[in-house]
Formats: sequence, structure tokens, C-alpha cells
Amino acid sequence: MKYARRDFLKQATFAAAGVAGVTTQARAATLTYKYGISLPANHPITLACVSFADSVRRDTGGNLDIKVFPASQLGGDTYMLQQLRNGALEMFMSSGDVLSDVVPAAAIDHVGFAFPDDRRAMAALNGELGAYIRSEMKAKNIFTTDTHWGAGFRQITTSTHPIRTVPDLSGLKIRVPSASLTTDLFKTLGANPTAINASEMYSALQTHIVDAMEGTFLNIVAFKTYEVQKYLSVTNHQWVGFWLCINPGSWAALTPDMQTIVMRNARIAGALATRNVQQQSDAARTTLAQDGLTVNTVDTTPFRAALGSFYAKWKGEFGPTAWGLLEKYAGHLG
Repeated sequence: MKYARRDFLKQATFAAAGVAGVTTQARAATLTYKYGISLPANHPITLACVSFADSVRRDTGGNLDIKVFPASQLGGDTYMLQQLRNGALEMFMSSGDVLSDVVPAAAIDHVGFAFPDDRRAMAALNGELGAYIRSEMKAKNIFTTDTHWGAGFRQITTSTHPIRTVPDLSGLKIRVPSASLTTDLFKTLGANPTAINASEMYSALQTHIVDAMEGTFLNIVAFKTYEVQKYLSVTNHQWVGFWLCINPGSWAALTPDMQTIVMRNARIAGALATRNVQQQSDAARTTLAQDGLTVNTVDTTPFRAALGSFYAKWKGEFGPTAWGLLEKYAGHLG
């Protein structure tokens, strides 16, 4: 499939000139902060980070210079999280499953088939559920801004058959990230999940070590797995979101005016990133279908109904407070 003509990952809103060690500054900054993210440079969330850094630099008159380093230039997610907590890294954009190694509640947005749509997910993570997660992060020496950055829902692609019903997952060899919640989700549904690094995913699909993968529309594009898959099943089985994390000492080093500027621009950039992800995900779905993937939309009701034991287990893991807040937005689970 020819994919060079695809331009929906280009972002008209953000000027993507020079992402690593980003943009120009009018004069020497009083403070220089490094901002690490594992997403590629052209991902809309990364571009939003660049816009955020530029806006903060402008609004502080150059007194806070945030340099964005995409594509794991500063190390993998686990390493960057460690660096953030010990003060060697000032800022880090992280998903909840990464943060859950330190803050278990952070992974609750990944509960399978919980949120019916993007609106409900964002309401939860920007509302009471998000506030609870932020308080749990603060207790573990991680400060976060008060806006969630939405990356959208995860889908399933396969090389063997489309996923329409729960039995279609039976025995399916599917690549998953190294996350216990995701692994347990697919095991409960009868699949055979295998944790494989993202960098090895394409070859694993090509050689049929696994026959399927799951990820967002934009990840399917970014890793070019459409080249070695035949079917795209729109399952919306997990919501993915990101937190802008700041080392508490680095946050405390900012003046009150700087803190206000950072928080305000984080809200603006986070909301814009979420909107652009949704728009580009819609474009990606259309283009993938046009270029040959067979696309089907899944009725998720039977999948939810098959997860009684899964929901019971993870309610115990997250605790009644967090689970109650999740169900306030997602509806009853289990």
C-alpha cells in the first residue's frame, strides 16, 4: 500500500519546526527545563507539547525555556519516570499505564470497555476521577497539571479474521504492551496475549509470532502495521490518555506567575491536542479503509458482559473509591 500521500498526521495548528531542543528564544532564560516524551515527533500530542513550550517561553518573556525531547530521546518511559522522580528530569508526558508502576490508580483509564465514547472519558479524567488520580500521584512525589491529554481509543488489527464477537478472540495470538491490566483483559476474553516491545511489533506480525495487535488508529499508522494486517476491528476496548508530569521541586522553583502561565497553557495545549487526535484518528480510519484494510465496527455489549470476573478483580485492585468514580462516568461495570 502506498502511504506516502497520507498527510493527516501533519498539523496545521502547530508549526513543527525543530522539535528536539525546540524553537527560538528571545534571550537567555532564567530556567531551562527538559521535557521528555516517548511519542514520535509528528504525533499531535508531541506537537501540542511543542506549542505548550513555545507559549510558556513567550508568556514568561523567556524566563522559562522548556525544551521538548520526543521519541524517547531521553530514554524509555520507565527511565524517564525514574529521572522525573529523582529530579534529573523536570517534565515528562506519560500515559497512565506507565505511571501505574508507581501510582496504581493511574491505570484505571485503561479498564476494558469502560468508556462508551471520548466525551465521557475526557469528562472523567478532567473531572473527579482525574482529581483523585492526581492526588495519588502527588502522594508519590509526582506533580501533574490539571488537564488530561486524550490519545483516543485502542482498536484491534488482525491478519487472520475480523473480530466481531467474543469467540473471535479465542486463542488469538495478539501483541499487547507490557501492562498487566491489558494482558488480563485479553486473557479473560480468551485470547493469547504476548507482550512485545513496540519496536519489535512489525516483525512479530510479519513473521506470525503474533497474528494481531491492538493500538490507536494513529499507532497503526505510525508503526505501519497496516502493511502486514488485513482486518481492522473498531473495538474501542481501552481509552488512552496522557498526563503532563512535573518534578515537584521543579514546580516549586517557579514563581507564582510562572506556575499560572504553565497551568493555563497546559489546559490550552491539552484541549487542542485531544481535539486534533480525534480529528486525525477519524481521518486515519477512513484512509486505512481506502487503502485496503477491511474495517468493521464491533458491538461492545457482549464483550462487556463477558468481563464479570475481570471487573471484579480490578475493582479490588483499584479500591472502592477509585472504582466508584470510574463508574460515575462509565456506568456500572460487572
